[in-house]
Amino acid sequence: MSTDHEQPVSIGAARSPGPSVQDLHRADTRPVPRALLDESYVPQGEADVPKSRYTSAAFAALENEFMWTTTWQLACLADELRQPGDHVVYDVADQSLLVTRQRDGSIRAHHNACLHRGTKLRDTDGRVASFRCPFHGWRWDLDGSLAEVPAAWDFPHITCDPTRSCLPEAQVAEWQGFVFVNLDPAAPPFEDVAAKLIDHFSDSFRYDNRYCTFHAVKEVPANWKVVMEAFSEGYHSIATHPQIVEFAGDANSEYSIWPDDPYVTRFVNGFGIQSPHLGPLSEQQILDAYLAFSLRMPAKAGQPPVAEVGDGRTAREVAAELFRAGMGARYGADLSDYSDSEMLDAHLYHLFPAFAPWAGIGQPLVYRWRPGPTPDT
Repeated sequence: MSTDHEQPVSIGAARSPGPSVQDLHRADTRPVPRALLDESYVPQGEADVPKSRYTSAAFAALENEFMWTTTWQLACLADELRQPGDHVVYDVADQSLLVTRQRDGSIRAHHNACLHRGTKLRDTDGRVASFRCPFHGWRWDLDGSLAEVPAAWDFPHITCDPTRSCLPEAQVAEWQGFVFVNLDPAAPPFEDVAAKLIDHFSDSFRYDNRYCTFHAVKEVPANWKVVMEAFSEGYHSIATHPQIVEFAGDANSEYSIWPDDPYVTRFVNGFGIQSPHLGPLSEQQILDAYLAFSLRMPAKAGQPPVAEVGDGRTAREVAAELFRAGMGARYGADLSDYSDSEMLDAHLYHLFPAFAPWAGIGQPLVYRWRPGPTPDT
């Protein structure tokens, strides 16, 4: 009889073989931004998450009442509101807001419902001088004040009372070209809730010098959290994205949770290295696979590789050089000082509950999630 003795591993301490994200940062050919060196992990325990969080209409109703009405959410981009009267309709759960550029240049958000009979004032984005109710013709100014009431002589109690003749207002915050709203007038300021995000993007990953090239909206037949969570982990790569495992360190992804900031988390997946799920690959094999996928430049049989790693170098190092040169030429930008990590890796931040901007150069994306009318839409 034999007995195996295993040293117990504390929750959060186990990890896969191969370089960690911080190992990659230490080997980077350029200085890595301080934000990427700020990593922290708080074990979340082993308790199951109840299935009802994703399927229960009662739980979805609680989210609608207590979460979507009290949290900071991305409503639009400031560039969508260039002129006074430009507005975006932001719908979430059972609420609707008019996010509007004011005549003084500020941005305000008001509930998108006429106070007379609750009719929705606008169904689509656009530019108007004022908001006219399609039901009885009550007209509201851009600042939410009541501007006109047909047969006003019959409503003296309304027109003479400013507290009853202004559209309810939501909080608004602008940050790096994004416009956020919060329906709760007593909610903490955006600057407090998003402190970690603001700090990390203050010098390294700025969005206010970028522009939006496309905006895609997809309706998915699933609970919004199921969809969101799929973008917050690399665990699914081996089954869902097997085409990337030759050059992506999926099992060595880094998950940062900061104890002093409960609203912001981060997921980082290193690229230009192989998955620990595979047997050993040469640096040239890793680079060939990476370029074949990302640049659509497969190596051809009997011909030299598109790029050679060379002695003493790594696939990651060479890929970063190629990306700096290619993207720099395409956009007319000097990318020579950007780290390998900024050029290659996936850095996805998450601001509770549903805003997720990517950091770095190689992944210029922003995600936003919203609930459907039922828990599984």
